[in-house]
Amino acid sequence: MPSLSSKIAQDTAQRFSRNGLQAANKQMAKVADKAISQASSAMGRDVFKKTAAKADDAMVYFAEHPHVIRVAHNPTVIPTAAEAAKMDKEMTVGLKRAVEEMKNLTSEEQATYRSLGQMMQGRVDGQLALQQLLLDGKLTVGSVADPKRNLITALGDLSKQDLAPGIDRTNLLAEIHQELADPIAVSQEHKGTCAATSSAQILWSIKQPVDYLDYVRGLASPEGAAKLPNGEVMHRAPDWRAGNDRIPGKQLKPGEARNEGRTISSKLVQPTFMQGGIGDQYVYNNTLDKGVSATQANKVVDEGGLTDEQSARLMSKIFQGENFTIIYHSPQELKDALEATPKEAWDGERIAMTKDKMMESLRGSATPEDPVRVSVDYELSGGHAILVTGFKDEVTKLPNRKTPVTVEHTQYINPWGRLESMPSDSFKLMLDSIISNGGTVPVKV
Repeated sequence: MPSLSSKIAQDTAQRFSRNGLQAANKQMAKVADKAISQASSAMGRDVFKKTAAKADDAMVYFAEHPHVIRVAHNPTVIPTAAEAAKMDKEMTVGLKRAVEEMKNLTSEEQATYRSLGQMMQGRVDGQLALQQLLLDGKLTVGSVADPKRNLITALGDLSKQDLAPGIDRTNLLAEIHQELADPIAVSQEHKGTCAATSSAQILWSIKQPVDYLDYVRGLASPEGAAKLPNGEVMHRAPDWRAGNDRIPGKQLKPGEARNEGRTISSKLVQPTFMQGGIGDQYVYNNTLDKGVSATQANKVVDEGGLTDEQSARLMSKIFQGENFTIIYHSPQELKDALEATPKEAWDGERIAMTKDKMMESLRGSATPEDPVRVSVDYELSGGHAILVTGFKDEVTKLPNRKTPVTVEHTQYINPWGRLESMPSDSFKLMLDSIISNGGTVPVKV
């Protein structure tokens, strides 16, 4: 499939240049000028000057305006009467198939299935997710640690175990069922935990749902302790319910809570994943959503989320046996990373590729069942961690053009509870780095 740039270069180059737009459409000219100005300011790198000249303003436009394929239902939001009625109808449509699929469960597993449905009375969104897990064959998926232990057994254990004070069992069950049935529903919300959410929570729930659920179970228990697959014991954060300080004009105090829409499971696991990536360098403060000194209380030493190196470190702890390589988009980026990152954060392989080679490697490895963790300059305005799930040709309506064109799109999970896509040429423009698990081909520049 022709790329976006080659598809439109000949007949629309003038349309998407500022001069061409000014002649053809003054309103679109203003939009393009604003987009170019914002992109140039946000990127602040020579790459903008080099790519904008040859990529056309259209590529910049789409890099700043990703197409949202689907927004997942927020599992923390109890459906309205109308939404509940729609979900009930969906369950009725799938009932015949569900009855047939139930025959693949043992009598004990069937009893657990019915019990889980009853415990989620009033949460039809959770009940629908339970049915979807059944129809998708996920309830019988085995654990990596113990292949004989499957997801329906782990869910049953969660429904019966003791829980820490303040954890509502019905809501926990309804939310975790939805996240397991549709990992796109997992969201960082207002936290700066995109890397932890993508690298660990979403990816682990997709690839090893039973082991992920058992980890959640440990953190939800009165003891609040759970093991990562590498044997490291993680503990529930004392301020796990807390929001963050990213409210304009307000600085939250340690321990001050705000309900920012994350699920119970997300509030439990994300602080531990942040700490798992950070290691002993400093302490992640969940309330402040920042790294603080291990010896001086609340002294901020890191303002951001996990780096690629910290993310790779976390992924290595979870996905045992996978050898991760961090791939940067230029030799200079690799040099900067090697100089900036201490070996205790990540001592694994780091290489550089051209962006064309990086896109080629993603095409050969990314699937919905095994997404690839990628860092991007999201909307050309700042770093963000996402999961690329694959590529698909899509019909695209270009600004100021009547006839749509068909071009390859990159599809990815945005840890804001969304599945998105954009033309691959535009995606390449904002691509920064890849954390490869061996599926990509390490071609050095």
